[in-house]
Amino acid sequence: MRYFTALFLLTAVAVLSACGGSSAPAVTRSPGQGGITPPMYDEPVLLTEGDYLPPDFPFDEIADQGQALAYADAQKPTLEGIIAGVRLYSVARSFEDPSIEKKRCVVEEFREAKDLEFTYLPGGTYANGPQYAGICAGGEVALIMREFSTKHGSFDIVFEYGEAALGHDSPAERVKEVTIGDHDAVVISPVMEEGFGRGWVSYATANGILTMDGRNLPTDELVKMAGGVQCSVC
Repeated sequence: MRYFTALFLLTAVAVLSACGGSSAPAVTRSPGQGGITPPMYDEPVLLTEGDYLPPDFPFDEIADQGQALAYADAQKPTLEGIIAGVRLYSVARSFEDPSIEKKRCVVEEFREAKDLEFTYLPGGTYANGPQYAGICAGGEVALIMREFSTKHGSFDIVFEYGEAALGHDSPAERVKEVTIGDHDAVVISPVMEEGFGRGWVSYATANGILTMDGRNLPTDELVKMAGGVQCSVC
């Protein structure tokens, strides 16, 4: 999503929470592009032991296959429309027609938050920083977010207030509707479901949209995470 690209250029426990551990790690708040940046740990904090891929997983082979598939996918039209109550739109097309983008206020401040809790995270997950809220000029909250990394990629879990809309770049064959708990959700698989490429799981809520945005995570891991998110403000 162009919004996140511009804005964010930037253990093991029985139940995983937004705190990410029993002691508070050092947090960096140096200004980033535009004068603000989300709070980040000086060093990523391990939240879950293990690995979501087996030791013999042929990641290099999968990556080679994925590159070819990603090129083929790029030649296909991006699926647009409403799936599971979520309006999907093409990121590429939004550069030509900004009116199709999700409308958001401009974030001017980040504050640490504790509105999201996670009962499942993949093996080998690190927290890049604490959970934070993006605050706009009038004091309204635009989003609640936490950023994570793994041995193979990274992912974000984000709740956005307002319209349930998601920008993506995937053709129709990678998009499906599923039921996750009490929610109808849209699943956009990475170019290879084994975990190569970018994938999303999103569902509409009373106040906005909750999204798992993964890079190099298998589809089933994204779905399991979505089923384990507890949100007090969504």
